Amino acid sequence: MPVSDVFPKAGEPSATMSATLRDLVHALRLITDVRLLGAADPELALRTHLLVDAAALGAEPLPEEVGAGLLVLTGDAAGELTALAADLAARAPGALLVRDPGTPVPEALLAGAVVVVPRGPEWSALLAEALRVVVEPRRHDVGSARLNRALAEHTDLFDVAKALGVATGTLISIEDERARVMAFSPYSDQADPIRRLAILGREPPQWHVEQLRSERVYDRLRVPGATVELPQAGEVRRRLGIGMADPTTGVYLGTIWAQETDVPFGPELEDHLIGAARYAARLVSQARQIHSVSTELVQRLLAPEGPGPGDDVPQLRVREPASFTLIGIEAVDDDHAAEWLLSSEAVALLSMRAVSLAEQALVAPYGARLYVLAPGPVDPARDVAWAERTLAHLRAQRHAGFRAAVSSSASAGSVRAARAEIERVCARTAPSAARPVVTLDSDRTAVLLAECLEALPRAALLDDERFRTLVEYDGRSSIDLLETARVWLRVHGEYGPAAQALTTHQNTVRYRIGRLESLAGYDLADPDDRLLLALQLRLHDQV
Repeated sequence: MPVSDVFPKAGEPSATMSATLRDLVHALRLITDVRLLGAADPELALRTHLLVDAAALGAEPLPEEVGAGLLVLTGDAAGELTALAADLAARAPGALLVRDPGTPVPEALLAGAVVVVPRGPEWSALLAEALRVVVEPRRHDVGSARLNRALAEHTDLFDVAKALGVATGTLISIEDERARVMAFSPYSDQADPIRRLAILGREPPQWHVEQLRSERVYDRLRVPGATVELPQAGEVRRRLGIGMADPTTGVYLGTIWAQETDVPFGPELEDHLIGAARYAARLVSQARQIHSVSTELVQRLLAPEGPGPGDDVPQLRVREPASFTLIGIEAVDDDHAAEWLLSSEAVALLSMRAVSLAEQALVAPYGARLYVLAPGPVDPARDVAWAERTLAHLRAQRHAGFRAAVSSSASAGSVRAARAEIERVCARTAPSAARPVVTLDSDRTAVLLAECLEALPRAALLDDERFRTLVEYDGRSSIDLLETARVWLRVHGEYGPAAQALTTHQNTVRYRIGRLESLAGYDLADPDDRLLLALQLRLHDQV
Protein backbone atom coordinates (compact mmCIF):
# COMPACT_ATOMS: atom_id res chain seq x y z
CA MET A 1 0.00 0.00 0.00
CA PRO A 2 1.48 3.38 -0.96
CA VAL A 3 1.92 5.48 2.15
CA SER A 4 3.53 8.92 2.28
CA ASP A 5 6.26 10.05 4.58
CA VAL A 6 4.91 11.50 7.80
CA PHE A 7 5.58 15.20 8.40
CA PRO A 8 6.89 16.43 10.73
CA LYS A 9 9.05 13.63 12.14
CA ALA A 10 8.11 11.95 15.39
CA GLY A 11 8.67 14.14 18.40
CA GLU A 12 8.80 17.35 16.34
CA PRO A 13 5.17 18.46 15.98
CA SER A 14 4.27 21.94 17.13
CA ALA A 15 1.16 24.09 16.95
CA THR A 16 2.95 26.73 14.93
CA MET A 17 3.91 24.22 12.25
CA SER A 18 0.46 22.64 11.84
CA ALA A 19 -2.10 23.39 9.20
CA THR A 20 -5.70 23.30 10.37
CA LEU A 21 -8.79 21.72 8.90
CA ARG A 22 -9.98 25.27 8.17
CA ASP A 23 -6.81 25.87 6.08
CA LEU A 24 -7.43 22.68 4.12
CA VAL A 25 -11.07 23.41 3.30
CA HIS A 26 -10.34 27.03 2.43
CA ALA A 27 -7.58 26.04 -0.01
CA LEU A 28 -9.70 23.39 -1.73
CA ARG A 29 -12.67 25.72 -2.07
CA LEU A 30 -10.54 28.01 -4.19
CA ILE A 31 -10.58 25.22 -6.78
CA THR A 32 -13.96 23.49 -6.42
CA ASP A 33 -16.98 22.90 -4.19
CA VAL A 34 -16.20 21.11 -0.94
CA ARG A 35 -18.50 19.46 1.60
CA LEU A 36 -17.33 19.20 5.19
CA LEU A 37 -19.24 16.49 7.06
CA GLY A 38 -19.19 14.92 10.53
CA ALA A 39 -17.81 16.18 13.80
CA ALA A 40 -15.57 18.80 12.28
CA ASP A 41 -13.47 21.07 14.46
CA PRO A 42 -12.22 23.84 12.10
CA GLU A 43 -9.13 24.32 14.26
CA LEU A 44 -8.15 20.64 14.15
CA ALA A 45 -4.38 20.47 13.57
CA LEU A 46 -3.28 18.28 10.66
CA ARG A 47 0.31 17.30 11.50
CA THR A 48 0.58 14.17 9.35
CA HIS A 49 -0.74 12.86 6.06
CA LEU A 50 -1.22 9.41 4.58
CA LEU A 51 -1.94 8.57 0.94
CA VAL A 52 -3.85 5.30 0.59
CA ASP A 53 -5.16 3.68 -2.58
CA ALA A 54 -8.82 2.89 -1.90
CA ALA A 55 -8.65 -0.24 -4.05
CA ALA A 56 -5.97 -1.67 -1.73
CA LEU A 57 -7.91 -1.14 1.49
CA GLY A 58 -9.33 -4.63 1.49
CA ALA A 59 -5.99 -6.30 0.72
CA GLU A 60 -3.70 -4.54 3.15
CA PRO A 61 -4.47 -3.14 6.61
CA LEU A 62 -4.00 0.48 7.51
CA PRO A 63 -1.30 1.45 9.99
CA GLU A 64 -2.49 0.98 13.55
CA GLU A 65 -2.68 4.70 14.26
CA VAL A 66 -3.15 7.46 11.75
CA GLY A 67 -3.30 10.09 14.45
CA ALA A 68 -4.58 13.65 14.13
CA GLY A 69 -3.64 13.91 10.50
CA LEU A 70 -5.13 13.74 7.04
CA LEU A 71 -6.02 10.39 5.46
CA VAL A 72 -6.41 10.69 1.68
CA LEU A 73 -8.11 7.95 -0.34
CA THR A 74 -6.53 8.38 -3.75
CA GLY A 75 -8.49 5.79 -5.73
CA ASP A 76 -12.18 5.16 -6.36
CA ALA A 77 -13.61 4.72 -2.88
CA ALA A 78 -17.25 4.28 -3.94
CA GLY A 79 -17.28 0.50 -3.43
CA GLU A 80 -14.91 0.14 -0.47
CA LEU A 81 -15.98 3.06 1.70
CA THR A 82 -19.06 1.40 3.23
CA ALA A 83 -17.45 -2.00 3.72
CA LEU A 84 -14.41 -0.58 5.47
CA ALA A 85 -16.06 2.31 7.31
CA ALA A 86 -15.65 0.70 10.76
CA ASP A 87 -11.97 -0.04 10.16
CA LEU A 88 -11.34 3.50 8.92
CA ALA A 89 -13.12 5.01 11.90
CA ALA A 90 -11.13 2.82 14.31
CA ARG A 91 -7.87 4.25 13.00
CA ALA A 92 -9.10 7.68 14.16
CA PRO A 93 -7.75 9.97 11.43
CA GLY A 94 -8.11 13.66 12.15
CA ALA A 95 -9.79 14.12 8.77
CA LEU A 96 -10.65 11.91 5.83
CA LEU A 97 -10.39 13.35 2.28
CA VAL A 98 -12.39 11.39 -0.28
CA ARG A 99 -13.99 11.86 -3.67
CA ASP A 100 -17.78 11.90 -3.64
CA PRO A 101 -18.78 8.21 -3.44
CA GLY A 102 -22.23 8.91 -4.91
CA THR A 103 -23.89 7.44 -1.79
CA PRO A 104 -24.32 8.78 1.76
CA VAL A 105 -21.11 8.76 3.80
CA PRO A 106 -21.36 5.94 6.39
CA GLU A 107 -22.40 7.07 9.87
CA ALA A 108 -19.33 5.45 11.42
CA LEU A 109 -17.09 7.93 9.61
CA LEU A 110 -19.10 10.96 10.71
CA ALA A 111 -17.68 10.70 14.19
CA GLY A 112 -14.70 12.50 12.68
CA ALA A 113 -14.27 15.08 9.94
CA VAL A 114 -14.93 13.99 6.34
CA VAL A 115 -13.96 16.29 3.48
CA VAL A 116 -15.86 15.33 0.30
CA VAL A 117 -14.81 16.74 -3.08
CA PRO A 118 -16.51 16.23 -6.46
CA ARG A 119 -15.54 13.44 -8.80
CA GLY A 120 -13.77 14.52 -11.95
CA PRO A 121 -10.46 15.32 -13.61
CA GLU A 122 -9.63 18.08 -11.12
CA TRP A 123 -8.77 15.40 -8.53
CA SER A 124 -5.01 15.70 -9.14
CA ALA A 125 -5.11 19.45 -8.51
CA LEU A 126 -7.18 18.96 -5.36
CA LEU A 127 -4.87 16.27 -4.05
CA ALA A 128 -1.77 18.37 -4.65
CA GLU A 129 -3.37 21.31 -2.85
CA ALA A 130 -4.36 19.12 0.10
CA LEU A 131 -0.82 17.84 0.53
CA ARG A 132 0.62 21.30 0.09
CA VAL A 133 -1.53 22.65 2.93
CA VAL A 134 -0.38 19.91 5.31
CA VAL A 135 3.27 19.81 4.29
CA GLU A 136 3.83 23.57 4.13
CA PRO A 137 1.34 25.17 6.49
CA ARG A 138 3.35 28.40 6.70
CA ARG A 139 2.65 29.05 3.02
CA HIS A 140 -1.07 28.92 3.80
CA ASP A 141 -1.14 31.27 6.76
CA VAL A 142 -3.25 33.70 4.68
CA GLY A 143 -5.40 31.01 3.09
CA SER A 144 -3.25 30.70 -0.04
CA ALA A 145 -4.02 27.76 -2.30
CA ARG A 146 -1.63 28.55 -5.14
CA LEU A 147 1.75 30.17 -5.26
CA ASN A 148 1.25 32.75 -2.55
CA ARG A 149 -1.99 34.54 -3.58
CA ALA A 150 -0.06 37.83 -3.80
CA LEU A 151 -0.95 37.81 -7.49
CA ALA A 152 -4.45 38.43 -8.74
CA GLU A 153 -6.40 35.36 -9.83
CA HIS A 154 -5.90 36.11 -13.52
CA THR A 155 -2.12 35.81 -13.15
CA ASP A 156 -2.28 32.40 -11.48
CA LEU A 157 0.40 29.92 -12.52
CA PHE A 158 -2.25 27.20 -12.79
CA ASP A 159 -3.89 29.27 -15.53
CA VAL A 160 -0.52 29.61 -17.27
CA ALA A 161 -0.04 25.84 -17.16
CA LYS A 162 -3.57 25.19 -18.41
CA ALA A 163 -3.35 27.72 -21.24
CA LEU A 164 0.08 26.45 -22.30
CA GLY A 165 -1.11 22.85 -22.24
CA VAL A 166 -4.12 23.66 -24.41
CA ALA A 167 -2.01 25.66 -26.85
CA THR A 168 0.65 22.95 -27.27
CA GLY A 169 -1.23 19.69 -26.72
CA THR A 170 1.20 18.69 -23.96
CA LEU A 171 1.05 18.15 -20.20
CA ILE A 172 2.65 21.06 -18.35
CA SER A 173 4.35 21.19 -14.95
CA ILE A 174 5.90 24.32 -13.45
CA GLU A 175 8.59 23.67 -10.83
CA ASP A 176 10.53 26.07 -8.62
CA GLU A 177 14.32 26.14 -8.33
CA ARG A 178 14.20 23.22 -5.86
CA ALA A 179 12.16 21.09 -8.30
CA ARG A 180 8.99 21.45 -6.23
CA VAL A 181 5.80 21.54 -8.30
CA MET A 182 4.12 24.93 -8.15
CA ALA A 183 1.43 24.40 -10.82
CA PHE A 184 0.38 21.97 -13.51
CA SER A 185 -2.13 21.57 -16.32
CA PRO A 186 -5.31 19.52 -15.65
CA TYR A 187 -5.41 15.77 -15.12
CA SER A 188 -4.87 13.47 -18.08
CA ASP A 189 -4.72 9.69 -18.34
CA GLN A 190 -1.65 10.15 -20.58
CA ALA A 191 0.49 11.30 -17.66
CA ASP A 192 3.60 9.16 -17.23
CA PRO A 193 4.84 7.88 -13.84
CA ILE A 194 7.15 10.86 -13.24
CA ARG A 195 4.32 13.35 -13.73
CA ARG A 196 1.91 11.38 -11.54
CA LEU A 197 4.43 11.04 -8.73
CA ALA A 198 5.42 14.72 -9.01
CA ILE A 199 1.81 15.87 -8.69
CA LEU A 200 0.90 13.44 -5.90
CA GLY A 201 4.01 14.20 -3.88
CA ARG A 202 4.38 17.84 -4.94
CA GLU A 203 7.82 17.10 -6.35
CA PRO A 204 9.38 14.54 -8.71
CA PRO A 205 10.93 11.38 -7.20
CA GLN A 206 14.26 12.16 -5.62
CA TRP A 207 16.08 9.63 -7.82
CA HIS A 208 14.80 11.46 -10.91
CA VAL A 209 15.96 14.84 -9.60
CA GLU A 210 19.38 13.41 -8.73
CA GLN A 211 19.68 11.91 -12.20
CA LEU A 212 18.94 15.28 -13.83
CA ARG A 213 21.51 16.94 -11.59
CA SER A 214 24.17 14.36 -12.41
CA GLU A 215 23.52 14.91 -16.11
CA ARG A 216 23.84 18.68 -15.57
CA VAL A 217 20.32 19.23 -16.89
CA TYR A 218 19.63 21.98 -14.36
CA ASP A 219 22.86 23.74 -15.31
CA ARG A 220 21.69 23.82 -18.93
CA LEU A 221 18.28 25.09 -17.87
CA ARG A 222 19.93 28.11 -16.25
CA VAL A 223 20.92 29.43 -19.67
CA PRO A 224 18.27 32.08 -20.59
CA GLY A 225 15.99 30.95 -23.40
CA ALA A 226 17.61 27.52 -23.75
CA THR A 227 15.41 24.45 -23.97
CA VAL A 228 16.48 20.99 -22.84
CA GLU A 229 15.00 17.79 -24.24
CA LEU A 230 14.74 14.56 -22.24
CA PRO A 231 14.21 11.56 -24.54
CA GLN A 232 11.63 8.84 -23.86
CA ALA A 233 12.88 6.10 -21.54
CA GLY A 234 10.51 3.19 -21.00
CA GLU A 235 7.27 4.46 -19.48
CA VAL A 236 8.74 7.92 -18.97
CA ARG A 237 7.71 10.01 -21.94
CA ARG A 238 9.68 12.58 -23.86
CA ARG A 239 9.96 16.02 -22.26
CA LEU A 240 11.03 19.52 -23.23
CA GLY A 241 12.03 21.91 -20.46
CA ILE A 242 12.94 25.58 -20.24
CA GLY A 243 14.28 27.55 -17.32
CA MET A 244 12.63 30.62 -15.79
CA ALA A 245 14.90 33.55 -14.91
CA ASP A 246 14.13 36.62 -12.84
CA PRO A 247 13.59 39.41 -15.42
CA THR A 248 15.63 41.88 -13.35
CA THR A 249 18.42 39.83 -11.81
CA GLY A 250 18.61 36.84 -14.15
CA VAL A 251 18.45 34.46 -11.16
CA TYR A 252 17.12 30.98 -11.98
CA LEU A 253 13.58 30.58 -10.60
CA GLY A 254 12.60 27.11 -11.80
CA THR A 255 11.57 25.10 -14.84
CA ILE A 256 8.57 24.61 -17.09
CA TRP A 257 8.30 21.01 -18.33
CA ALA A 258 6.16 19.91 -21.28
CA GLN A 259 5.45 16.15 -21.33
CA GLU A 260 4.63 14.64 -24.72
CA THR A 261 1.27 12.90 -25.11
CA ASP A 262 0.08 10.63 -27.92
CA VAL A 263 0.34 13.75 -30.10
CA PRO A 264 4.01 14.43 -31.00
CA PHE A 265 5.61 17.76 -30.13
CA GLY A 266 4.62 20.48 -32.61
CA PRO A 267 6.97 22.91 -34.35
CA GLU A 268 5.70 25.87 -32.28
CA LEU A 269 6.29 24.24 -28.89
CA GLU A 270 9.65 25.91 -28.29
CA ASP A 271 8.24 29.38 -29.09
CA HIS A 272 5.32 28.78 -26.72
CA LEU A 273 7.69 27.66 -23.97
CA ILE A 274 9.88 30.75 -24.37
CA GLY A 275 6.88 33.05 -23.99
CA ALA A 276 5.48 31.06 -21.08
CA ALA A 277 8.83 30.99 -19.28
CA ARG A 278 9.20 34.77 -19.50
CA TYR A 279 5.67 35.39 -18.31
CA ALA A 280 5.76 32.78 -15.53
CA ALA A 281 9.15 34.08 -14.34
CA ARG A 282 7.64 37.53 -14.00
CA LEU A 283 4.76 36.11 -11.93
CA VAL A 284 7.08 34.16 -9.65
CA SER A 285 9.37 37.15 -9.18
CA GLN A 286 6.47 39.46 -8.39
CA ALA A 287 4.93 36.98 -5.96
CA ARG A 288 8.17 36.65 -4.03
CA GLN A 289 8.61 40.39 -3.84
CA ILE A 290 4.97 40.80 -2.81
CA HIS A 291 4.85 43.58 -5.34
CA SER A 292 3.21 43.53 -8.77
CA VAL A 293 1.43 45.74 -11.22
CA SER A 294 -2.13 44.60 -10.64
CA THR A 295 -5.15 44.32 -12.84
CA GLU A 296 -6.74 47.10 -10.84
CA LEU A 297 -3.97 49.50 -11.86
CA VAL A 298 -4.38 48.78 -15.57
CA GLN A 299 -8.15 49.03 -15.31
CA ARG A 300 -7.83 52.33 -13.46
CA LEU A 301 -5.67 53.67 -16.28
CA LEU A 302 -8.25 52.54 -18.83
CA ALA A 303 -11.22 54.03 -16.98
CA PRO A 304 -12.82 57.32 -18.17
CA GLU A 305 -12.15 58.90 -14.79
CA GLY A 306 -8.53 57.71 -14.78
CA PRO A 307 -5.39 59.88 -14.63
CA GLY A 308 -4.96 62.66 -17.16
CA PRO A 309 -2.55 62.64 -20.12
CA GLY A 310 1.05 62.45 -19.00
CA ASP A 311 0.15 61.27 -15.50
CA ASP A 312 -0.77 57.66 -16.13
CA VAL A 313 2.09 55.89 -17.89
CA PRO A 314 4.68 56.53 -15.12
CA GLN A 315 2.39 54.58 -12.75
CA LEU A 316 3.27 51.43 -14.66
CA ARG A 317 6.77 51.53 -13.15
CA VAL A 318 8.46 50.30 -16.30
CA ARG A 319 11.83 51.15 -17.76
CA GLU A 320 10.52 53.01 -20.84
CA PRO A 321 7.41 54.97 -19.83
CA ALA A 322 7.60 57.51 -22.68
CA SER A 323 5.32 55.60 -25.08
CA PHE A 324 3.18 52.52 -25.32
CA THR A 325 0.87 50.51 -27.56
CA LEU A 326 -2.67 49.58 -26.57
CA ILE A 327 -4.49 46.72 -28.30
CA GLY A 328 -8.11 45.80 -27.63
CA ILE A 329 -9.37 42.30 -28.51
CA GLU A 330 -13.05 41.33 -28.65
CA ALA A 331 -15.15 38.34 -29.66
CA VAL A 332 -17.38 38.53 -32.74
CA ASP A 333 -20.99 37.36 -32.38
CA ASP A 334 -20.19 34.57 -29.92
CA ASP A 335 -21.30 34.86 -26.29
CA HIS A 336 -19.18 31.90 -25.15
CA ALA A 337 -16.06 33.33 -26.78
CA ALA A 338 -16.81 36.74 -25.25
CA GLU A 339 -17.12 35.19 -21.79
CA TRP A 340 -13.92 33.18 -22.23
CA LEU A 341 -12.00 36.25 -23.41
CA LEU A 342 -12.50 37.88 -20.00
CA SER A 343 -11.48 34.76 -18.07
CA SER A 344 -8.23 34.18 -16.20
CA GLU A 345 -7.27 31.50 -18.74
CA ALA A 346 -7.51 34.01 -21.61
CA VAL A 347 -5.50 36.59 -19.65
CA ALA A 348 -2.78 34.02 -19.00
CA LEU A 349 -2.67 32.93 -22.66
CA LEU A 350 -2.53 36.52 -23.98
CA SER A 351 0.07 37.47 -21.37
CA MET A 352 2.36 34.71 -22.61
CA ARG A 353 1.99 35.95 -26.17
CA ALA A 354 2.30 39.61 -25.21
CA VAL A 355 5.88 39.28 -23.95
CA SER A 356 6.94 38.80 -27.57
CA LEU A 357 5.48 42.25 -28.28
CA ALA A 358 7.03 43.91 -25.23
CA GLU A 359 8.84 42.29 -22.32
CA GLN A 360 6.87 44.38 -19.80
CA ALA A 361 3.47 44.03 -21.49
CA LEU A 362 0.40 43.90 -19.24
CA VAL A 363 -2.94 42.28 -19.99
CA ALA A 364 -6.25 43.09 -18.31
CA PRO A 365 -9.98 42.85 -19.11
CA TYR A 366 -12.02 46.05 -19.29
CA GLY A 367 -15.61 46.23 -20.44
CA ALA A 368 -16.19 43.62 -23.15
CA ARG A 369 -12.57 43.55 -24.35
CA LEU A 370 -9.24 42.20 -23.29
CA TYR A 371 -6.55 44.89 -23.50
CA VAL A 372 -2.83 44.46 -24.06
CA LEU A 373 -0.77 47.41 -22.80
CA ALA A 374 2.78 47.24 -24.17
CA PRO A 375 5.16 49.95 -22.90
CA GLY A 376 7.98 50.88 -25.27
CA PRO A 377 8.52 52.31 -28.74
CA VAL A 378 5.45 52.34 -30.99
CA ASP A 379 5.76 50.38 -34.24
CA PRO A 380 2.34 50.21 -36.00
CA ALA A 381 3.38 47.53 -38.52
CA ARG A 382 4.81 45.33 -35.77
CA ASP A 383 1.76 45.84 -33.53
CA VAL A 384 -0.75 45.01 -36.27
CA ALA A 385 1.26 41.94 -37.32
CA TRP A 386 1.33 40.70 -33.71
CA ALA A 387 -2.43 41.23 -33.40
CA GLU A 388 -3.07 39.32 -36.64
CA ARG A 389 -0.99 36.35 -35.48
CA THR A 390 -2.68 36.36 -32.09
CA LEU A 391 -6.17 36.44 -33.60
CA ALA A 392 -5.28 33.55 -35.91
CA HIS A 393 -4.12 31.57 -32.87
CA LEU A 394 -7.31 32.37 -30.93
CA ARG A 395 -9.53 31.39 -33.84
CA ALA A 396 -7.72 28.07 -34.20
CA GLN A 397 -7.83 27.34 -30.47
CA ARG A 398 -11.36 28.50 -29.67
CA HIS A 399 -13.11 27.91 -33.06
CA ALA A 400 -14.67 31.36 -32.75
CA GLY A 401 -14.30 34.77 -34.32
CA PHE A 402 -12.24 37.56 -32.78
CA ARG A 403 -11.08 40.98 -33.92
CA ALA A 404 -8.66 43.57 -32.61
CA ALA A 405 -8.13 47.32 -32.71
CA VAL A 406 -4.69 48.90 -32.29
CA SER A 407 -4.30 52.42 -30.94
CA SER A 408 -2.70 54.73 -33.50
CA SER A 409 -1.07 57.45 -31.44
CA ALA A 410 -0.85 56.23 -27.87
CA SER A 411 2.51 57.86 -27.32
CA ALA A 412 0.93 61.29 -27.61
CA GLY A 413 -1.91 60.70 -25.16
CA SER A 414 -3.03 58.75 -22.13
CA VAL A 415 -4.00 55.13 -21.73
CA ARG A 416 -7.66 56.06 -21.37
CA ALA A 417 -7.45 58.19 -24.54
CA ALA A 418 -6.03 55.20 -26.40
CA ARG A 419 -8.83 53.02 -25.02
CA ALA A 420 -11.42 55.61 -26.14
CA GLU A 421 -9.86 55.57 -29.63
CA ILE A 422 -10.17 51.78 -29.78
CA GLU A 423 -13.83 51.97 -28.75
CA ARG A 424 -14.42 54.64 -31.38
CA VAL A 425 -12.94 52.54 -34.19
CA CYS A 426 -14.68 49.31 -33.14
CA ALA A 427 -18.07 51.00 -32.82
CA ARG A 428 -17.90 52.43 -36.35
CA THR A 429 -16.39 49.57 -38.34
CA ALA A 430 -17.97 46.23 -39.14
CA PRO A 431 -16.10 43.02 -38.24
CA SER A 432 -14.41 41.54 -41.30
CA ALA A 433 -12.72 38.17 -41.62
CA ALA A 434 -10.55 39.65 -44.37
CA ARG A 435 -9.36 42.51 -42.10
CA PRO A 436 -9.61 41.33 -38.48
CA VAL A 437 -7.34 44.14 -37.18
CA VAL A 438 -8.45 47.77 -37.45
CA THR A 439 -6.75 51.06 -36.60
CA LEU A 440 -7.86 54.67 -36.78
CA ASP A 441 -5.16 55.39 -39.38
CA SER A 442 -6.22 52.61 -41.75
CA ASP A 443 -9.97 52.98 -41.18
CA ARG A 444 -10.26 56.74 -40.76
CA THR A 445 -12.62 57.20 -43.72
CA ALA A 446 -15.06 54.58 -42.45
CA VAL A 447 -14.94 56.04 -38.94
CA LEU A 448 -15.44 59.66 -40.03
CA LEU A 449 -18.22 58.74 -42.47
CA ALA A 450 -20.03 56.82 -39.73
CA GLU A 451 -19.67 59.80 -37.39
CA CYS A 452 -21.04 62.12 -40.10
CA LEU A 453 -24.07 59.88 -40.48
CA GLU A 454 -24.56 59.83 -36.70
CA ALA A 455 -24.64 63.63 -36.69
CA LEU A 456 -27.26 63.87 -39.45
CA PRO A 457 -30.96 64.24 -38.55
CA ARG A 458 -32.28 60.85 -39.69
CA ALA A 459 -35.95 61.72 -39.80
CA ALA A 460 -35.40 64.73 -42.06
CA LEU A 461 -32.92 63.01 -44.35
CA LEU A 462 -35.07 59.94 -44.84
CA ASP A 463 -38.00 62.19 -45.82
CA ASP A 464 -37.17 61.71 -49.51
CA GLU A 465 -40.08 60.54 -51.62
CA ARG A 466 -37.73 59.06 -54.23
CA PHE A 467 -35.97 56.80 -51.69
CA ARG A 468 -39.29 55.80 -50.08
CA THR A 469 -40.46 54.74 -53.53
CA LEU A 470 -37.50 52.36 -53.82
CA VAL A 471 -38.07 50.90 -50.32
CA GLU A 472 -41.76 50.30 -51.09
CA TYR A 473 -40.93 48.76 -54.49
CA ASP A 474 -38.42 46.33 -52.99
CA GLY A 475 -41.00 45.39 -50.39
CA ARG A 476 -43.43 44.08 -52.99
CA SER A 477 -40.98 42.93 -55.68
CA SER A 478 -38.48 40.10 -56.00
CA ILE A 479 -36.00 42.51 -57.60
CA ASP A 480 -33.72 43.97 -54.94
CA LEU A 481 -32.94 47.39 -56.35
CA LEU A 482 -31.44 48.65 -53.09
CA GLU A 483 -28.87 45.84 -52.92
CA THR A 484 -28.01 46.34 -56.59
CA ALA A 485 -27.44 50.04 -55.94
CA ARG A 486 -25.30 49.28 -52.87
CA VAL A 487 -22.97 46.99 -54.78
CA TRP A 488 -22.87 49.18 -57.91
CA LEU A 489 -21.92 52.27 -55.90
CA ARG A 490 -19.31 50.31 -53.94
CA VAL A 491 -17.50 49.39 -57.19
CA HIS A 492 -17.67 52.97 -58.48
CA GLY A 493 -20.43 52.35 -61.04
CA GLU A 494 -18.61 49.54 -62.86
CA TYR A 495 -21.14 47.06 -64.26
CA GLY A 496 -18.77 44.11 -64.70
CA PRO A 497 -17.48 43.95 -61.07
CA ALA A 498 -21.02 44.64 -59.79
CA ALA A 499 -22.42 41.72 -61.83
CA GLN A 500 -19.67 39.45 -60.50
CA ALA A 501 -20.40 40.44 -56.90
CA LEU A 502 -24.14 39.92 -57.42
CA THR A 503 -23.56 36.66 -59.37
CA THR A 504 -25.64 37.83 -62.31
CA HIS A 505 -25.11 39.13 -65.84
CA GLN A 506 -23.96 42.74 -66.26
CA ASN A 507 -26.93 43.43 -68.58
CA THR A 508 -29.15 42.56 -65.63
CA VAL A 509 -27.30 45.11 -63.52
CA ARG A 510 -27.74 47.74 -66.28
CA TYR A 511 -31.46 46.99 -66.40
CA ARG A 512 -31.85 47.29 -62.62
CA ILE A 513 -29.94 50.59 -62.40
CA GLY A 514 -32.04 51.96 -65.28
CA ARG A 515 -35.20 50.72 -63.57
CA LEU A 516 -34.10 52.46 -60.34
CA GLU A 517 -33.55 55.77 -62.13
CA SER A 518 -36.86 55.68 -63.97
CA LEU A 519 -38.83 54.54 -60.95
CA ALA A 520 -37.39 56.95 -58.36
CA GLY A 521 -36.18 59.82 -60.54
CA TYR A 522 -32.49 59.66 -59.58
CA ASP A 523 -29.86 60.63 -62.16
CA LEU A 524 -26.93 58.43 -61.19
CA ALA A 525 -24.69 60.14 -63.73
CA ASP A 526 -24.89 63.14 -61.38
CA PRO A 527 -22.28 62.91 -58.56
CA ASP A 528 -24.62 64.66 -56.13
CA ASP A 529 -27.40 62.14 -56.75
CA ARG A 530 -24.92 59.30 -56.24
CA LEU A 531 -23.71 60.81 -52.96
CA LEU A 532 -27.25 61.34 -51.69
CA LEU A 533 -28.31 57.80 -52.62
CA ALA A 534 -25.22 56.39 -50.91
CA LEU A 535 -26.03 58.35 -47.73
CA GLN A 536 -29.66 57.26 -47.84
CA LEU A 537 -28.62 53.62 -48.20
CA ARG A 538 -26.24 53.82 -45.23
CA LEU A 539 -28.84 55.51 -43.05
CA HIS A 540 -31.46 53.00 -44.14
CA ASP A 541 -29.14 50.13 -43.15
CA GLN A 542 -28.77 51.61 -39.66
CA VAL A 543 -32.50 51.84 -38.98
